[in-house]
Amino acid sequence: MSPAPRRWGEWSTEHRSAAIVGVVAAALSVVLGLLVANHWTPLERLDTGTARHLNDYIAGRSAQAHAWRLVSDILAPAVLRAGLLVGAAVLLLRHDVRRALFCAATAAGSLAIVAVVKAIVGRPRPVMAHPVARAAGQSFPSGHALTSAATAICVVGLVWASRSLRVPVAVAAAGLTIAVGFSRIILGVHYVSDVVGGWVMATALVAGLLVVVPPAPRRSR
Repeated sequence: MSPAPRRWGEWSTEHRSAAIVGVVAAALSVVLGLLVANHWTPLERLDTGTARHLNDYIAGRSAQAHAWRLVSDILAPAVLRAGLLVGAAVLLLRHDVRRALFCAATAAGSLAIVAVVKAIVGRPRPVMAHPVARAAGQSFPSGHALTSAATAICVVGLVWASRSLRVPVAVAAAGLTIAVGFSRIILGVHYVSDVVGGWVMATALVAGLLVVVPPAPRRSR
């Protein structure tokens, strides 16, 4: 027989924290999605105003635009998901099934959330006066932002047990996530709320996976 599920009070502090963060992030994702879908005026003003100002800035700076396109291309969702699946395969070969499943679920979950939410919300891409990049599909949420954040949190979760790696990996992962998100805004292919929505949904996804398929066994307090 399989062991009975652990009760809330038997979870480690890390797993209880992940559960709380996951619920809060999921709630914020729903609220933001509703605001976007219902064209909430203050949010639309923020999005369109920011997009316009950044587009005016980047229009005459081709070298910077090229650099941000490189960031978007190198850390594209397909590339990051492939990296997660390769990592899962390597971990599986090392018989680390728990971590392999965690990586694979992060890749699959990010793809599923992006596809489903884009279809439900149906937000068009920004239309810029000075286009410097192109992207197909719907705008909310940003697949780049969601996948990069999910990958970053996944990697941090994998190394969390190592106190020496925890902080530097988290800082590097956060930096790359912010760079990817900003690249999508300054290139004019996403609004600010698309990127923030991607980050929040990624947090909800990986926090949920930390509870359901944690990379390390739950420990009692």
